[in-house]
Amino acid sequence: MVHRSVYSLTNSVIVYIFAFGGDMKADHMRRVLCIGDSALVTGDMRQTLLRNDIDINVIPDIEGGDLSQVFGGSSHPDLIILADSESCAEGIIRLKMFLEYAPVMAISAGTVEEGREKILTTLTRLFSAKGGISSRAADSESVFDIDMLQAAFENNEFVLWYQPIISQNTGSVSGFESLIRWNHSSRCEIILPDHFMPTIEKYDFIIPFGFWIIEQACRQLKAWNDNYSDGPPVCLSINLSARQFSCPELCERIISIIDQVGIDPSMIALEITESAFMEDMDTANLVLLKLKAKKIKIYLDDFGTGFASLSYLLHFPVDVIKIDKSFVKWMHVDEQSEEIVRSVVMLAHNLKMKVVAEGVESEEHLEKLRDFGCDYLQGVYFARPLAHDDAAVFMKTCRENPLFDVAR
Repeated sequence: MVHRSVYSLTNSVIVYIFAFGGDMKADHMRRVLCIGDSALVTGDMRQTLLRNDIDINVIPDIEGGDLSQVFGGSSHPDLIILADSESCAEGIIRLKMFLEYAPVMAISAGTVEEGREKILTTLTRLFSAKGGISSRAADSESVFDIDMLQAAFENNEFVLWYQPIISQNTGSVSGFESLIRWNHSSRCEIILPDHFMPTIEKYDFIIPFGFWIIEQACRQLKAWNDNYSDGPPVCLSINLSARQFSCPELCERIISIIDQVGIDPSMIALEITESAFMEDMDTANLVLLKLKAKKIKIYLDDFGTGFASLSYLLHFPVDVIKIDKSFVKWMHVDEQSEEIVRSVVMLAHNLKMKVVAEGVESEEHLEKLRDFGCDYLQGVYFARPLAHDDAAVFMKTCRENPLFDVAR
């Protein structure tokens, strides 16, 4: 997974720092690439990198938007410092599209000089902190405390958006993934969950918050299937966090919500990551078996990024595997990623499971995944997460005009 830190400068320059493979850890970094304004790389910055045996290279542009200049070859840069300016707009737009769903943290700076200072400060902290630093920890201004989040919840500032999941068999919408957003009242902006969910998940507040999400999602699903009954019913997937499994009545509450709303439980899928199993595998498995008995589907999310995903396929009642977008994104430039995706699709089908590929961002991705026989596709190539009204329009449009020719 890619972690990205963003520095916003008022003189129309935006500087990004992002690391590959998780949190920024100095002992994993050997190559740094600066793209755009070479003036961002100060002498102090070079010295900081050289003292830690880090090579740095600077390129002025991504010519023609060809990302093989960045990610091609035998090795990828471990850290990228990216200046977003008009001189390299085409390449930057293409690169940022690949990083659309990376966890993001925003830090503002008033001038270019301030931006350079912030970059140097981040690098200094990175190489001085034992074991590295998390990209989320780079600036305390971006952390919302739990009291603020609970107040926002009471003020009805949280909303669900929905990203379409496309069926390979029909070229149309088979379902949606529900995604939480914060419609911040005083900032007048939509805040992504990477800014607030880590805080919520640390507290018991995640329990009522999670049940609220499930109820809202179920009500929206019922509205769609009631209002658009001329086509096949759509499914809706809902993310569950590991902490929610600590709630003794999790299974009963979910089933109760589904019954009260009056929807077919087979139209609901619960997305879980392997972190949900880590603390108490037996309890988690029992909960999932109860949910499966009610015909609720279980999706294993972010498949391939953890340590024991294969064993979970054997021991837990998984219906669908979601291939992590980090593999899908690089299929066209990385043969290993392509072979991993192909192998996961084959493995899932041999185990009588379905597959969703996340991070579909180009026609090339689409064609490869269709060649592999991937069942469902999700990504910005089709649509970004949408508000519920826009999602309904998208679904209706796809029913009338499928997104691709299924009879190729």
